[in-house]
Amino acid sequence: MTTRIGVGHSTRQDSRKAGAEASQRAMTMADGADPDLVLLFSTAKHDPKALRDGVRQIVGKGPLIIGGYAVGIITHDFLSYDGTEIGVLFLSSETIQSQAFVATDIADREKAAGQELSQKLMGANPTEKDCLLLFYDSINFTTGDVRLNRATPLLEGMGEAIKTWPKTAGLGMIGDMQLSPTHQWLGDQVLQQSALGVC
Repeated sequence: MTTRIGVGHSTRQDSRKAGAEASQRAMTMADGADPDLVLLFSTAKHDPKALRDGVRQIVGKGPLIIGGYAVGIITHDFLSYDGTEIGVLFLSSETIQSQAFVATDIADREKAAGQELSQKLMGANPTEKDCLLLFYDSINFTTGDVRLNRATPLLEGMGEAIKTWPKTAGLGMIGDMQLSPTHQWLGDQVLQQSALGVC
């Protein structure tokens, strides 16, 4: 029962080539194992669809892709931000299975979105021994002015259904230090104003 993890990054400006390069590096680190789960993060300087396509060029159609925009990338041997950085993490496992959940249109309805997300999550019957990665779009540009989507009501909404939380980590996604609009990936979907969970 083997679990392999690989991490890769790229600073190429061409989004498709950057996705392919980072994915190839991650696959090499994972000893060539086909990933089941791909975590993908990039700055807002990349085209989200082209970047996804570059990753798919290496991993094929099978793995679940989840992630979104971030200010920068930190790996075990690389740190950079506010440029054209992207980072990917591959997880290949015979024992770990992942399910993804999404709530959309979270702008100005964070608590309701949290309730929606937690109802989907509870369908997977998580326990306190499970793990949850939670990512949400921090930037609310729906009215033309930049505002922030708030984490507190999102988590309050989730807490109404989740009585015993799994081990949880995550982040509010932000495209760069200039508060550019963000994008999220879920499978082959490119989303905005969403909250994503993978358990």
